[in-house]
Amino acid sequence: MTISEFIRARIRDDEHAVPEVADPDSSTRALREVQSKQQLFALALRVSDAHLGDGLLLGLAHVWAGHKDFQAEWAL
Repeated sequence: MTISEFIRARIRDDEHAVPEVADPDSSTRALREVQSKQQLFALALRVSDAHLGDGLLLGLAHVWAGHKDFQAEWAL
């Protein structure tokens, strides 16, 4: 699994979890968080500076560092 595949899957997991949040304020915040992660991920894939793009991917992946599929080489 690549770091991009990992991030894409975790964002999808987070997106599916949003309707499960009982509190409307928390649900709205969770949805905004998913949207922000999607935008950052898209930016990381488009940026022309590979070093910057890689840094954005590592920063995003770090959110899920405790996930079983997280790989040690992605650690900050």
